Amino acid sequence: MIENSSGRVHWFEGDGMVHAFRIKNGRLWYCNRFTKTHQYLKTKEAGKREKVMIGELWGYGCLLVPISMLKAFVGYTEAPSPRLEANSANTAFIHHSKRTYALVEVDLPFRIKVDLNDDILDIQSLGFDDYEGWLRHNCTAHPKVD
Repeated sequence: MIENSSGRVHWFEGDGMVHAFRIKNGRLWYCNRFTKTHQYLKTKEAGKREKVMIGELWGYGCLLVPISMLKAFVGYTEAPSPRLEANSANTAFIHHSKRTYALVEVDLPFRIKVDLNDDILDIQSLGFDDYEGWLRHNCTAHPKVD
């Protein structure tokens, strides 16, 4: 994860990383990949985070939120997207309806695919999933199976 301008980082803001391993016939395969969310890709391209981070909100850092909002209001910076999609998908996983998701509390489920071919183990980021428009709000990152 890239540090913010103050050098302070909050663990809520870490980029999500999926780890997978497979054991078969005495062999072990291992793979890890970042969840390539909108936030991850923009941060990697810019070399820094574009939004105010929790780690910056101490002392005078508390002024960053209203300043950031004012800049967006006057068009100085890119206005936030109406869709959340700026989060990290870094909290938990669930397998639902034959799909696997990485979850974060404040966004849609982020779909991932783990390929388990004979000698290949790979993880792919497929993007946020709103269940074909049916899911119009964020979901929990702490699902329970009943």
